[in-house]
Amino acid sequence: MEVDNLSYKEKRIAAGYTQETVAKLLGVSTAAVCLYEKGRADPPVATLHKMAALYRCTLDDLMKGEGRKK
Repeated sequence: MEVDNLSYKEKRIAAGYTQETVAKLLGVSTAAVCLYEKGRADPPVATLHKMAALYRCTLDDLMKGEGRKK
C-alpha cells in the first residue's frame, strides 16, 4: 500500500495501529499523538525517526504529509 504524502493519522491507520499503541511504541502520551495528527504540535526529530520506522516509510515521506491533510 502506498503511504507517501499521507497525513500522520492516515499513515497510522494504514499501518494498522491505534493512537494508544503508537503512543506506547513512541514513548509519548496518547494526547501527543493526537496533537501531531491534528497538526497542533510538531513531533521532536527523534520521534519523527521512530514514526518513520514504525510506519515503514522514509523520514522524507513522513515529512511530506506534515501531519496535516492538504
